[in-house]
Amino acid sequence: MSFGKGAMETLTDYMYLIIAIVVGGLMFYFVAHYSGLFGNTQDDYVYGNRDFVSERIALEIKNCWERHRGGLDPNSDICLDLRVNATQPFTEASVTKFLDCKLIPNNKCVDGNCSFCTSNSFEDRDKVGWDVKSRSAVLEITYSGYERKIMVRELAPPSQ
Repeated sequence: MSFGKGAMETLTDYMYLIIAIVVGGLMFYFVAHYSGLFGNTQDDYVYGNRDFVSERIALEIKNCWERHRGGLDPNSDICLDLRVNATQPFTEASVTKFLDCKLIPNNKCVDGNCSFCTSNSFEDRDKVGWDVKSRSAVLEITYSGYERKIMVRELAPPSQ
């Protein structure tokens, strides 16, 4: 069986087409995976020890608080759903250690002493609500316009 000149040119054209499709697919994958354009990024997941997870949750609380003008926004909002898989239990008190208490006071913790976290700028010095029990869960970080505080609550265990 012999191939003529036309068959070889056609085969080469198909190879270029296949390579272009593969390269385009890889580009789409990287844009979709890392840009957050489609809502599924590594930024929505945190894994590590108590301090690492607590610091990340505190950062997300701070970002949510800033987005809502430091408690002045009357509108409630879901700021972030965060998948957490901690190697050690974390608590409201461990998260509060990483808060800037002058900007986001949180002097009443459900599971520890947070009396150190106060601010003269706020009458109500408990600006973080907490309803998290497990160390592996999907957490919802929301801003409550009615209460003027950030709420952190457990939605569900993370799916594997």
